[in-house]
Amino acid sequence: MSEDLNQEVDQATETNEPKEKKTNINLIFNIVLSIAVVALFVLHFAGNKCGKSGIATAATTTATGKIAYINADSILSQYEMAKEIKGQLEDKMKKAQAELQTREQSFQKRVGEFQQQIQSKSISQEQAQKTNQQLSQEKQSLEGLSGQYQQLLGQQQNELSIALHDTVANFLKRYNKDSKFDFILNYRNGGDLLFQNPGLDITADVLKGLNADYKKHNQGKK
Repeated sequence: MSEDLNQEVDQATETNEPKEKKTNINLIFNIVLSIAVVALFVLHFAGNKCGKSGIATAATTTATGKIAYINADSILSQYEMAKEIKGQLEDKMKKAQAELQTREQSFQKRVGEFQQQIQSKSISQEQAQKTNQQLSQEKQSLEGLSGQYQQLLGQQQNELSIALHDTVANFLKRYNKDSKFDFILNYRNGGDLLFQNPGLDITADVLKGLNADYKKHNQGKK
C-alpha cells in the first residue's frame, strides 16, 4: 500500500515536471525572441526637437514647426549598437537555457531511477520517502533558478533598451544643433503612423551618424 502510494507520487512528479521545466525554458527563450520590444525606445522621441542642416528635403514646415521621422525597424536592424545588444542577450539566453536543460536532464534521470526502484521493490519505504522529498526539493530549486534567470534577463533587456534609447536621443540632440527640427517622429511597421512622406525620412542620415559614432567609440577601446 505504501509502495503504491510512493509510486503514484513519483509518477506525478515525473509527469508534471518535464512540462513545467520546458515551459520555464520556453519563457526564457521568449524573453529574447521579444527583443524587438526595444523598438519602444524611439517612442520617447516623439515631441523632441531634432534634425540637421543640409537635409531640407527631409523636413516640412507646418503651423507648429518642422517635422521629420526615423524608421525604428531600420534603426534596430542596422544600428551596430542595437545588433550588439541583441547578440549579447541571445548569448545570455543560450547559456541560461543550456544550464537549465542540463539540470533538468539530471533531475529526470534521477526521477526515472527512483521509479525503477519503486517498481522493482528494491528500495525501502523509508528510503523512498527520503528520496521523494529530495526530488521535490530539487524540483523547487530548478523552478526557482528558472525564475531567477527570467527576472535577470528581463532586467538586463530593460537596462540595455534604456541605454540604446539614451544613446540615440543624445545623438539626435547633437544632430539638431544647426537645423532646429521641432519634432522627430517614430515610424515602425504596425505603429500609429498610417502614412508618411518619404521625403521626411531622415533614417539613413541618422544611421550613418550613429554607426560612425559607435565605430569611433569602439576603436577607442581596442
